[in-house]
Amino acid sequence: MRGDDDPWHVRAACHDHPDADVVFFPTHTQGRGWKRACDPAFIVCYGCPVRPECLEDALARERGLPVGRRFGVYAATTPQQRCDLDAHTHASSR
Repeated sequence: MRGDDDPWHVRAACHDHPDADVVFFPTHTQGRGWKRACDPAFIVCYGCPVRPECLEDALARERGLPVGRRFGVYAATTPQQRCDLDAHTHASSR
């Protein structure tokens, strides 16, 4: 069993996922096809014990980037959702 003193990503549900490149970074880049391709990642993320830490890390790494420079599924969020969260966070901190 992993301890709470491990780095958060070691406790992530996606850690050592055999198909992580395909599941969390689907090649469909637009529309419903992309969203459908993300469903397996969303399922993994929804049950993840470190989802808040994952989202915080993703937002910190992507801060200020346009949606077209954000990729993959992190903490069950799409690049657009993270871009919206980033914009909302910056707007409310002003």
